[in-house]
Amino acid sequence: MDNSKRTLNALPATAAHQARAAAIRPATRTAAAARRLAAAALSVTLACALALPTAALADPKDDLAAAKKEQQESAAASEQALAEMAAAQEAIEKSAADYEQAQQKVDEVQAKIKANSQRIDELEEEIPAQQEASNQAFAAMYKMQQDGLGLLDVVLSSKDLGSFFTNLQYLNHVQERNLANIRRLSTLQQELEQTQKDLKDQKAEAEQDKAAAQEALAVAQEARQAAQAAAAEQQRREAEAAKKAQEEAKKAKEAAAKKAAEEAARKAQEEAERAQAEADAASPAGQGDANESSSLAKDPAPKDESVKAPTADGADWSTSKAAFVKKWAPRIDAYLGDAPLGGYGKVFAAKAWDYGVDPRWSPAISCVESTKGRFCFRPHNAWGWGHTGWASWEEAIDAHVGGLSRGYGYTVTQAAARKYCPPNWVHWYNTCVSEMAKI
Repeated sequence: MDNSKRTLNALPATAAHQARAAAIRPATRTAAAARRLAAAALSVTLACALALPTAALADPKDDLAAAKKEQQESAAASEQALAEMAAAQEAIEKSAADYEQAQQKVDEVQAKIKANSQRIDELEEEIPAQQEASNQAFAAMYKMQQDGLGLLDVVLSSKDLGSFFTNLQYLNHVQERNLANIRRLSTLQQELEQTQKDLKDQKAEAEQDKAAAQEALAVAQEARQAAQAAAAEQQRREAEAAKKAQEEAKKAKEAAAKKAAEEAARKAQEEAERAQAEADAASPAGQGDANESSSLAKDPAPKDESVKAPTADGADWSTSKAAFVKKWAPRIDAYLGDAPLGGYGKVFAAKAWDYGVDPRWSPAISCVESTKGRFCFRPHNAWGWGHTGWASWEEAIDAHVGGLSRGYGYTVTQAAARKYCPPNWVHWYNTCVSEMAKI
């Protein structure tokens, strides 16, 4: 067969092949698309399964709403507790003022007692000598009377008028001196009796003032101990509420994620089955492109910062103010070190006593807000406190510790943190707790 015949015989075969190929290509594209869709659906299923622990792919309506409501109620309760503690701090501040006033009165009376005791010693030392002088004056006056040294004797013994006046002046001088010694003795004795009486009365007054001061001190100590216990209880409730809220939120997210993943997996399975059915109905020819599917996994949402558990302050409010300051001043100074606020531990401790506040709180805030006074936005304002400055650290510490007492309560709480630093209260709270633990 020649070449022309072979060509003619080949034509029908080529046409038939082209027809078959044309019929196969749409089916191949359909099958490839179906396989790609199936692969994508399976990828969705896998991504949902992988994302279960961290991603909430659906709106957790019921559980998250309940958790949010509980958090709001907890915050409201914290605000109420904060207000109650702030009100209690007013009583603490008054008790401190009463104690200071009573103690000042005791000190004043003791000073009077000391002065009177010294005067009594002086009088008792002076009176014997004056008694002797008075006795001599009495004796001299008696002798003059016995010897008849009267006015007539002076006239008769005088040679002239000049000597008369001289003798009379001398006689009067002797008489006046004797009388002065006698009067001086009487005055000293009366002063001694009055001073002894005053001393007795002052000692009785001092005992009463001491009792009043002790009573005021007991009230102040009781008020501070009550505030300390209330703050600890508030911290405990806040910690429990925060833990419960975190657990509920975690459960809600996990439940929502599980539900969303199950729903996504169900839909993906349906899509995969439908795509597979289409692929099976089409020609098996052709290759699907599984690489065309994309991953749907997402970065996990950032976790919320959890609040730290505060440490107990260990403040012993059953002691006196002097003992309290003696204990806490060196601890605060050690914490502040060589910072601008270093060396003011005694002031911090004294004001903590006066206002009934955790002695660690104000120093810790100074670290959080200004690195212990190194970076102040106003003169001597180390706490980001309002928009003011002060003339000295003593004045500033008094203002800040007093402000904490009246507006924020005994010590750091979540409610206090929300009020002091609303935009970033959890971080502020945790940092304060960490710094306070160092003191």
